[in-house]
This record gives sequence, structure tokens and C-alpha cells, in this order.
Amino acid sequence: MNYRLTILLIGLTTLGCTVDKRADSNSDKVIEDIKADNDLFTEIILTADTLIENGTFNKVQFKNADKVVFELYDENAYDTIESKAIEIKNEISSKNILLQKIKDTYYIALFGAEYGCCPRELTIIQADKSGIRKIFKDSFEVSKVSKADNDEIKYFGIESFSEALYPVDSLDILLFTYNPTLVYSLSDGFKLDSLTTKQYNEENYVFAGFNYEGDVKVAFPKDGQERKLGRRKPYIYSVD
Repeated sequence: MNYRLTILLIGLTTLGCTVDKRADSNSDKVIEDIKADNDLFTEIILTADTLIENGTFNKVQFKNADKVVFELYDENAYDTIESKAIEIKNEISSKNILLQKIKDTYYIALFGAEYGCCPRELTIIQADKSGIRKIFKDSFEVSKVSKADNDEIKYFGIESFSEALYPVDSLDILLFTYNPTLVYSLSDGFKLDSLTTKQYNEENYVFAGFNYEGDVKVAFPKDGQERKLGRRKPYIYSVD
């Protein structure tokens, strides 16, 4: 080995230098390079490193005039947006992120990779004059993104998957654990809309609180097609 190279390697070891577990940024594969035209960011770069196993990308970089102003990395990765669930116009041409501008604030939604065992994660980034930051990240399987009558953007989804329990043949029903749909409003942040959540579940499901409850049983018709079409309204099952 070259003498000078040997001395250099020994010096680096002495200084306690470590290697990042992630692949070097030079090996990142650019998935999408999105151009923007505002004072907060001019470019959003989505990349995937060599460690990604599921999903499409795992790093998001916001740049402003070639300077990185915000970066987010998730080893569990992100995937394409749930296009069937989106009932509003994406204000940026991308199948990987959903961007909305409300007044002078930008909101960017990232949909986590699908693993089957549990709901996908949802990440919301907020960009305004005070900076760019992550304001929400949690398990939240999005079923619908729509605009309400007051023009507020609403995210509908679940935090857990409901578990099928057992049938009650005499009533022609199948029991599931209670798992409400939650509704979040994208307005001055990303906040749970408790009133709309309650109303939505009362009209389309049942309402027994805002959290998953394994001890609360919800009855649906055994016939899968009837469940899908919603011909019979679900109800809370109890034995008197």
C-alpha cells in the first residue's frame, strides 16, 4: 500500500471518523426533480439510496437557489401518492408528492411505503416564511383527500387496521373491531377535526370514540358485496 495513503488512513482512524450506515449521497438515484417558483424553495429532489427495499424514494431535499434548506430521510421509504383517494388538484406535477398552497403556506404530503402489516405512514411538511419543517408523521392510511364546503382540505384515513373477529350466523353478520375513520384539516397546520370525524362516522359507520377499540365489536353483513356497497348500515354489537 502507498505509504502516504497508509498514514492518511491511520490518521482518520485516530480521529474517530465513522462511516454513515446509509449509502453515500453520491450513490443516490434521483427519482424526481421537481421545479418550483416561490421564495421558499425552487426545487424538490426525491432520491433513493442503495439500501431501499420497499417504496420508491427515501430522501427529500428542498433547495432554494441551489442551497439545501431542508432535508428529510426515512429508512422505511416513501411511495407514490394514493391517486384514487385524491379528490383535489395536485398543485405540482408529480405522482410522488401532493402539494397544496393555502394563503402563503405550502403543505407537502408524503405517503409512506406499503408493508401490508399496518397502515402506511403519512408525513406532512409545512413551508412558510418561518421556514420548512415536518409537522406530522404517523401511521395514517389515507382513504380520501377532499375539499369541504368552506374550502378547507380534509384528509380522511385510519390509524389501524380493523380485525375480523367471528360471524354470528343467526344474524347474518360478521364482527370486526372498532376502528373509526379520522378526519384531519389542512388549515393553519394539520389538526384533527373532531366534529367532522364524529359526523362522518355516525353517517357512514358508527361512532364510539376517536381511538381503535379492540373490545368494541362492530357488526357488518357477512356478504362481502353488501359490506362493500353499504346496503346495510353497521352497528355496535352487544350481547344483553
